Amino acid sequence: MTPNYNNPNFKIDLPSKELMRKEIMNGNLNIFIQELHDFIKKMRDFLDYLETGTKVTNNIVLITKNVLTQERNLFQNSEKSLENISPELMLNLLDTQEFQNLAGHILAQILKHK
Repeated sequence: MTPNYNNPNFKIDLPSKELMRKEIMNGNLNIFIQELHDFIKKMRDFLDYLETGTKVTNNIVLITKNVLTQERNLFQNSEKSLENISPELMLNLLDTQEFQNLAGHILAQILKHK
């Protein structure tokens, strides 16, 4: 039950009044209130940083999703374009010295001892 401060019968007991008066007079209550204020400000700053961090993380995730979607679409389109390449064209490509050099270098890289 919340005390009714407007009630004339509401009284703060004497030791509480004396303690409150003492803490006000020696400045401890002001120090406590200032420290509480500083703590609240630090919490606000922390929440601002946290909010910024979540926005940045969300943006990174969205950008990553877009890039992956574009790459998937590009890969799907390249698969479709490879379907249209004739076997004769593929054989001609395989028969070129450039392709054979590239394939030989790739295979050598794969087979190298590390």
